[in-house]
Amino acid sequence: MVTTLAVLVLATALQGGDRTDPTSAPRIALGFGVDTTTAPVGDIFRMWRAFLQDRPDSLHPSPYWSRAEQAQYRDYLLGRDYLFQGFPRQFPSVTVLTITPAVPGAESLYVIRTLVGGVYQPGDEVRLLGIFRVYAQRTTKGWALSNAISRVSADWVREPIGSITFVYPPSRRLDRGRARHSARFADSLAKAFGLPPKQLTYYVADTPEGMFRLQGLDFVPEPSQSGVGAGRADDVNGLVFSGSPVVQEGYRHEIAHVVLAPLRVSTRTPWLVVEGIATWTGGLQDRSFPALMREFAFYLKNHWSYSLDSALTGPPPAGLDTRYATGAILFQLAYERGGIPAVRSLFRLHETPSAIRLGFAKALGVAPDALDAFWRRKVLSYAR
Repeated sequence: MVTTLAVLVLATALQGGDRTDPTSAPRIALGFGVDTTTAPVGDIFRMWRAFLQDRPDSLHPSPYWSRAEQAQYRDYLLGRDYLFQGFPRQFPSVTVLTITPAVPGAESLYVIRTLVGGVYQPGDEVRLLGIFRVYAQRTTKGWALSNAISRVSADWVREPIGSITFVYPPSRRLDRGRARHSARFADSLAKAFGLPPKQLTYYVADTPEGMFRLQGLDFVPEPSQSGVGAGRADDVNGLVFSGSPVVQEGYRHEIAHVVLAPLRVSTRTPWLVVEGIATWTGGLQDRSFPALMREFAFYLKNHWSYSLDSALTGPPPAGLDTRYATGAILFQLAYERGGIPAVRSLFRLHETPSAIRLGFAKALGVAPDALDAFWRRKVLSYAR
């Protein structure tokens, strides 16, 4: 299916929009089922094309998007960070696959499905970032774009528990005990870091695919087995999405991302810092921090060459994402040495590997070349 869709990418870019730097504009093509000579498909396509040529990878007001959603969300395009990473230079091809009525016969609401990615030479490999879905609603002033979330969850139950509003399908039963634990975790985490209480909205889907569908992501090349890839945090909008049949209402890792977002002093905060503190405080999927360390200790006993550089530059091994575990143990050690102030100082690190190593070494009070041996000893202590 992926290959078939990718072949729809046309080589010729369609011109439109006018605020775009032509050297970085995406190539926008049409799937064979989109007929722009018919009304209102042509008008909707031109509006969508103009939106895509107006830097959708960056947050700014848009004349094409629903004013109500721009007022509701700080970042009105849900899933923007996922879909438009490296756009348009790394993923320059966009193919509008379909523009069809959301309900057959209805002419006031259309659904637009778009593929980001394409086929490139020399071997015609498919490079696909995802297929996503937005809506075009007819208004008194023309057409306006909007997200999928309000339509997918229109009949879902909304239940406030503490500082978290849980939203879930009417067909499922909320585990209120687990939900209360999550709300208490969010409040205690904010208090520990001197942050104001955070109001979250937590969507509980039945599957990873259902979780992504809420955000308009109809296909993403994301693993979903064993809970991996089954949770996401939208810290800008205060949203948590869970599609894990195991974790369900208890995705503390993603809650931690939202609660601790104010600690980030820059959008360029290193990945190891952002994921490390979420793993240290909230665990990883259904594993607590101590349980993850016991698993990590077993891994290190059989992989003596693993180092901080491996976490910063190497691919994760199958079965255990050691990058999250490495970041988490470094935060534990920083806390043991200097408490919350030492932890907070790590958010000022620059994102180069050398700066990260130097910053963690300073926070832990060790020489940079002794850092790996220091944190390895700590991890191995969990195996006793």
